[in-house]
Amino acid sequence: MPQVKDEPLANVPSGSDCIVSRVRTHDMDKLRYIAEVGLTPGTPFHLLSCAPFKGPLRLEMKPHDHIIGYELSESIWVEVKKKGEGNKLPPLKTAYGKSN
Repeated sequence: MPQVKDEPLANVPSGSDCIVSRVRTHDMDKLRYIAEVGLTPGTPFHLLSCAPFKGPLRLEMKPHDHIIGYELSESIWVEVKKKGEGNKLPPLKTAYGKSN
């Protein structure tokens, strides 16, 4: 059996191209919702953004984008096909308008 190199979606940096490899939960409500939005094994998507402090994740999928919570993203395991750089914040400005 081939080995799958996957990880929880919660650990993936934004800007990554992924394919759902498996769903790790027995919670029927979560399983139903995951199926309704189309995050079944084999589904490709692009992780557009991840809000800080365990905030929501925005997934670019066909035919619609989806926003999912951090808790749900821990149950969705993915293969990362192209790793993104993560969210990049602009440099902080000092009181004098210069960047740190």
